[in-house]
Amino acid sequence: AGGNSPNGRSGENALYNYSAYGKSIKEIAQNIAFRSFKQWKNSPGHNRNMLRKGHVAHGTAFKITNDKVWGTDLFSSNNAPYDFNNSTPLYTKTKKKRSKRFSTFKTKRILTTQVLKELSIKIKKSKNSEAKKKVERLLSKRFKNKNGVLYSKKTAAKSRGIFKFFSKNKNTYALVIEKNVDDFDITTVTQQLITLIKENQSLNRKGKIDLSIALRKRKEVIRLTLVSIFYQPKSRLNVF
Repeated sequence: AGGNSPNGRSGENALYNYSAYGKSIKEIAQNIAFRSFKQWKNSPGHNRNMLRKGHVAHGTAFKITNDKVWGTDLFSSNNAPYDFNNSTPLYTKTKKKRSKRFSTFKTKRILTTQVLKELSIKIKKSKNSEAKKKVERLLSKRFKNKNGVLYSKKTAAKSRGIFKFFSKNKNTYALVIEKNVDDFDITTVTQQLITLIKENQSLNRKGKIDLSIALRKRKEVIRLTLVSIFYQPKSRLNVF
């Protein structure tokens, strides 16, 4: 009862022995119970205590230290019912709260895959990704405003392409956000990124996208940087 039983104590037996042996937990428990009862029964004083008429309830506990078993049997003269499920233990063991484990590599891969899948636009494959270069620069840049969204910017530029024959519209959107690691939910962040990209870029399936995401964890804060570059080819051909 953790020291809080309403029952009045009317006797106590104690012992130690070497009864913790057996091939299974059940067998060990049976040996401890059988040998301890026999030990108390074979002791005149302990046996007399067990047979006292004033006892109406009892509680038994055992502790094993190395190969030695310590045991107690407390007797009560009060027949009041006791709810052990709602009792307050005398000693409580608390586990240290661990911080949520966060993998920047795994999270980055999942976010990139889900965002590109939702946008359903052809990916611009290039060894020298412009988006990747820009996102790495933003990751280490300092920002003064710390309101969750640290940086959000969209730009538009025109490129003539190879030998100036083909013109292209290039729309770039860059974003930097910070979240506490406990508040970083992949599903929620994915939807936030998709919404911001669609709001800041005029996307369609005729063009191609160069998208890069980078993550950095410092203490309990996650910084996410995203750069999305959408290349939209123009319909007419520009000839000299």
